[in-house]
Amino acid sequence: MPKRSNRFQQLIRIIEEQAAPSGAIVRESALIADRSGITREIDVYVEIPVGVRSVVLAIECRDHARRADVNWIDQVVGKYRDLVVDQLTIVASAGFTPNAILKARALGIRTLTLGQAEVREWLDLSKVPVSVRVDKIGFLTDQITLTVNTNSNAGRLPTGWDYATFKAPGDSAWITLTDLKLRLLGISDVQKAAGEENGVKPDIPVLVGVAFEGWLLKDGDGIEYPLKSAELRIVRREANITLPMTQATYGDAHISYTTGSLSGVGFTASSVITKATANSPTFRIHLEPEA
Repeated sequence: MPKRSNRFQQLIRIIEEQAAPSGAIVRESALIADRSGITREIDVYVEIPVGVRSVVLAIECRDHARRADVNWIDQVVGKYRDLVVDQLTIVASAGFTPNAILKARALGIRTLTLGQAEVREWLDLSKVPVSVRVDKIGFLTDQITLTVNTNSNAGRLPTGWDYATFKAPGDSAWITLTDLKLRLLGISDVQKAAGEENGVKPDIPVLVGVAFEGWLLKDGDGIEYPLKSAELRIVRREANITLPMTQATYGDAHISYTTGSLSGVGFTASSVITKATANSPTFRIHLEPEA
């Protein structure tokens, strides 16, 4: 499957997850249908329940060495002309040209970047993490076997696996195979099956089965199938390393973050501190197998 993400986009998604209010849904590389029914990919999709409806936020990320210019603004505007979202935010790792900021503001588009950390009167520096020690990297899978219920489609076999997407019961968005693997690896029973308590040694592969209930698979032809089960080949990786964390400003928040890889596992450690959470900042380590 084509790689739809990058380390910068993953970092923005993790920050948004930490900053989002309780009950919000945050997805990376979300596949959403536009007004014409064509599926488009949103870098980071945020859905916040507000009363009887949900507010939908879309975030587009750009990780280039040069500042984002008006041409990129035009590309983003063209993409979102037929997508229904309440607020569009664009994030550029190198910032924006003055004309790009002017045009984005005129169109109601919010511009953000991971800028140089600013001194804030409400920020308690003693609560700002300056380094992180990763003692246990966690779990990764390099193989997954899926079983579908073909009886629902008269014995028709799925096609176009490279473009298959998946949807959990109750979710509105379809996710990629990579996202499915990560979600399965996050299940506690799956981790226990590959864990030390079951006698599984680090770096030794183990097969773990997962049963699905209410999940759907959509193949390359757009045909949907109920998912029955999956078998993952999981490897547990353990190590320890201490890394300094970069301090930055993201909108109204103070961000501490670092990214890297160890034993074939990519990781992002991040802390998000806002004025509202100054006394109880969040901290998270995100793990992902490297392609």
